[in-house]
Amino acid sequence: MKLPPPNSPLIKGSTSNSVPVSVAPSQLAESAAVLPPPSSADLPTELSPSNRCTVRCRRHKVMVVDLDIMRVLGKGCVGKVPMVKYQRPGGNRPSQVYAIRSIKKNYVLSHRELHHTLTEQSVQAF
Repeated sequence: MKLPPPNSPLIKGSTSNSVPVSVAPSQLAESAAVLPPPSSADLPTELSPSNRCTVRCRRHKVMVVDLDIMRVLGKGCVGKVPMVKYQRPGGNRPSQVYAIRSIKKNYVLSHRELHHTLTEQSVQAF
């Protein structure tokens, strides 16, 4: 596949999603790599501990009423971080202790911090 020269008007104003005009659809099909589906031998037979937790945690949605606040670990102008105890449903598993950050909604909205807060949430979810 041949790309246009660097001084071409397409390259000057191009974005990462643009395709050069000189490339025909048949050339795109030829250059595309097709991978075979994974065989069952490539797939793990047992979940790792981190994957098991992810699968298990999605079965039950944790609500605020499921948490017992033990004490407050820290306070700030935006919110606080309490230490909470969570007893999983069923009662046969030991309770877990977590630190949960709570943020004041009116502070986030009035200071236009919504984008930053949502970015932090998505990063901490992994």
